[in-house]
Amino acid sequence: MLRRGLRPHDSVARLGGDEFAILLDQRPEAVALTVRRLLAALAEHAPASAGIANFPGDGVDANGLCRHADAQLYSRKARPRRMRAKKLAGLR
Repeated sequence: MLRRGLRPHDSVARLGGDEFAILLDQRPEAVALTVRRLLAALAEHAPASAGIANFPGDGVDANGLCRHADAQLYSRKARPRRMRAKKLAGLR
């Protein structure tokens, strides 16, 4: 499924469970577009979210890049909950 939305020289690796890493050799703007396209395709089957890390700005090795992507992912996942909580607090 993920491979269909990528170019032949892009790489996909399963990290465990429902967690994957995708290596793209693209400019950051193109990476964001590719990720949005992949998330839209995945959303047809199940909820999906992503964290993005760019080399070398976000990390210079696999561990640093994964930490950055994880932090971004969990920040994005928490954002809707915080927004809902603020809206509910405003209703009180």
